[in-house]
Amino acid sequence: MEQYINDKKIVATINLEEKTPMNNDMVQVCFEDLTKEVMPKVRFELLVTNEPSNASDVMQKLKARVGAILFGTLHEYGIKWGEVNSMSDAMVDLVNNGFKKASDVKWGYEKELIPLIEVNKVLVENHGKQTDDTNVSSTTGSGPDTEDKG
Repeated sequence: MEQYINDKKIVATINLEEKTPMNNDMVQVCFEDLTKEVMPKVRFELLVTNEPSNASDVMQKLKARVGAILFGTLHEYGIKWGEVNSMSDAMVDLVNNGFKKASDVKWGYEKELIPLIEVNKVLVENHGKQTDDTNVSSTTGSGPDTEDKG
């Protein structure tokens, strides 16, 4: 049976030894157009289909799943309605600041194509090598690592 992510036909999937910050499996997906993408297995399982789809369908699936997880996390911490915008702003700031730090260290290609797992790897590898690392992601993916490591 043929499998696709978006409109790209999958020819192989390889399980990797690498794990996400929360110790989940990673896979490398090889496509018919000879491109490859490394992603968390949970993303692969969410996005793989038996028919070609489009970028809008892929984004809708991601938004629904990740949105539900974030919404559940807000409940777990008893976030009040008046605190939601601050929480959202804080998350966006963490992503943007982490991305900028990792990008400054490592990449010269299109920023929109860099997976956040790659951003986290750079931040973890370089933790302590920068003077201002208050927004460095923790190794568990659970947010900023503000604990004194020195």
